[in-house]
Formats: sequence, structure tokens, C-alpha cells
Amino acid sequence: MDKKTILTELRAQIGNQNINFPRDIQFNIEGNNLHVQIILAPTANVRGGSDAHNPVLQNLQNNSAAFESWIICIKASFKELEDVYLDWRSPDNPDSHDYRRFLFRIMMFKLMYTWFKIPKSKNWEVQQVEKTLAGGDIICNYPLKPIDRLGERFSAEQKLRSVSDWSEAYVKWLFVQNDSALNKYLKQKVKLDTDVYSQLPTGVFDGEIHKSKALFSIGASGIDLWGIEKDTLKIFELRYKKVTIGILSQLFFYLSICRELFLAKGRLQYPNKLIEKDIQNRGFHHLYYQQHKMKKIEGYLLADQFHPLLTNEVIDLFNEGLAQLGNIKVKKLNYTDH
Repeated sequence: MDKKTILTELRAQIGNQNINFPRDIQFNIEGNNLHVQIILAPTANVRGGSDAHNPVLQNLQNNSAAFESWIICIKASFKELEDVYLDWRSPDNPDSHDYRRFLFRIMMFKLMYTWFKIPKSKNWEVQQVEKTLAGGDIICNYPLKPIDRLGERFSAEQKLRSVSDWSEAYVKWLFVQNDSALNKYLKQKVKLDTDVYSQLPTGVFDGEIHKSKALFSIGASGIDLWGIEKDTLKIFELRYKKVTIGILSQLFFYLSICRELFLAKGRLQYPNKLIEKDIQNRGFHHLYYQQHKMKKIEGYLLADQFHPLLTNEVIDLFNEGLAQLGNIKVKKLNYTDH
């Protein structure tokens, strides 16, 4: 069954003709096995070289980079599928931060599902990332600045607009404000002992929090929203007016980092002996003092609308895999229900 036929079947099952596959991923079903290949776009060698267009180096939210999301969605829809084989083109610079992050995702996805396979020639690359995580002083960064005041700066302007004209940054800010309707809604739906906090960093470094020591891509991104209930860390991946399948891959990456921090003892940790003033930003003191007590992780897809392929069956299959990583589970939460 070729890519076009698979897409036709998916559209019929979901009842939505607007579903499309990314052009940079090929899908093919042979017998009872799904073959997935991440390819380079036709323009890859026109500008910037092939690495500039290689999906394995792209933002996880891009459809062409979200291999986990597509695989789980197809596997959940075609019940007869047995194994899934993924292949890709390694970048010209295999030691890049973006590629290490991709290989880390592959490593974690392999732990989740025995039916997920990659070529033997690529196993070596994945094993190098695993050895790095297992053999070094690998640390995660933490909030160095107070909550972004962006919401306060433009809140007056945003309030004058209709809800449909709000920005995602403003919606995120509203979730953090204790007197907002969105904050109250979230606390009604999800039990928390702490406030709701934003932008928990997920940078991974070798021995020292410095740009030169980064193992994965670093930047301003982080876990959108988070809080704690007893021994459970709860994290939220937020979307507003963006219907992307990549929300699942993004949340999976953050769950994987949290798993290494809190459930896989010793592989990834926060710096030792941080002083009081270092841990006060954005509620981090709660997590720092309780990090060794965390036993569960809950992830929430928090959106005003979801991609039609993100069905309950997909969430169930995702949770089956996450259970292999530890006490981790995911739920969908549509905040327009409030």
C-alpha cells in the first residue's frame, strides 16, 4: 500500500478529507509492516546545503519532523500492522545538537515499542547518545530569570481584542495568572498542590551549563506549563489556533527529558548544591526540593482544537508505550470546554 492509498484509508476512517501527509516523509505498507522514510525535500540542495532542509534537524513541531506522531497515528488506525521500520538520511554534520536530539528521540521511542525498528547501520549512532547519557556528568538547566513580563506588557492591548485574535504567548500568560478563568479551569481539571508555572527549561549539558557544553539544541523553548501534585510532576504542551500533529512529538520529547531527570535515577540531574537565590524563579524551588521524591509524570496535550488524527485510540497506544518508560501517562485537554 503506497503513501497515497494509506492517506485515502486514513481520511475514510477519520471522516476528514483535509488530512495530509508531509512531503518529506514516505510511508509504505508491505505485508503487515509499515516502512517510514524521512527524506530530503527536492529543494534541499538548492540553498543552504542538505542539512538546512533535513527534517531530522528541524523543530519537533514541524509535520515533517514529527515521526513519532505519524507512526503512532498510522499504527493505531491499521490494526493489522506488526512492525514499523524507520530510516532517514544522516546529516552532513552528525555531531550537531539537533541531530543528537533526534537520536535521543529515537532511543526513547525504541524503549517504548518492541515493534519499532531502525537499520543496523543507524544503531551505532543511537548507541553513542545512550553512552553519553549513561557515562557522564549530564545536567539539565533551570530557570534563571523570573516569569516573562510579556503578558503584563501587552495585556491591556490583548484584552481589547476578541479571543480569536489573542496570541499563544498571551494565552500561556493567562494560564499562569491565579485570577484568570483559564487558570481556574486548569486547576479544576487537573489537581495541583502548587501554582501553575511556565517555561521549565529542558536544556541538556555535559558537566556545565554553558553553550559550548550543550548536548542538544538550546534556546528559549521549554515546557509550556507545569505544576506538582504530591509525587507527580504534571506538564502541559499548549497550542492556540495551531492544529498540528507535532504537539504529540513535542510533548514526548519533554516527557523523555523529565523521565531521565526524575524516574531514571542518575542519568540526568540538576546541578548539585544550588543556593536558595538560584532556585526561586518560576516556581523551580518546588521541583528542586522534591526532585528525588517524584514517582510519576503526567503529560497533557492542552489545546483549543486538535488534529483529527489525535484520536483516543492514538492516546491509548501512546500510553501503552510510555508505560514501558515508567509511571508516565498522557491525556488530552480541550480548554475551550470551560
